[in-house]
Order: sequence, then structure tokens, then C-alpha cells
Amino acid sequence: MSVDETAARYDFGVSEDGPDRGTLVIPVSDPASWRVEGENPSPHLADVVLGKAVTLLRRTGRWPENASVYTG
Repeated sequence: MSVDETAARYDFGVSEDGPDRGTLVIPVSDPASWRVEGENPSPHLADVVLGKAVTLLRRTGRWPENASVYTG
């Protein structure tokens, strides 16, 4: 995860080397215009991480270091 003045970025995926790995990019000025980067990233997984990150942002006023979600 990284954050700068333009965007927060989170790596996501089911496993470290799985085909659904990607990077969620959330623009600081407009979180609703998020996008994913990667070869075959899963938009659903990115959306779940987005929800967690934005919820924690609203609670604390800052982007979380980690927006992990376990659904198993």
C-alpha cells in the first residue's frame, strides 16, 4: 500500500501469485473513480478492498495502511 497526494494504492488478490492479483488505485479527490491495474485483476476483489479502505478512511480521517478483507 502507498498513499500520496493523488491516490491511495492497495495490492489485492486471493493469493500472492494468483492470476487475480492487481493493484487498486483510489484517487484521493474522487474515490468513486477508482481503477485496477494488473494483467487479470478481479474488479470484485478490488471493490471489496475499496469498501474496507473507504470505511476506515471515514472512521479515522486517513487512508489505512492495510485494507485486508478475509471472506473464507
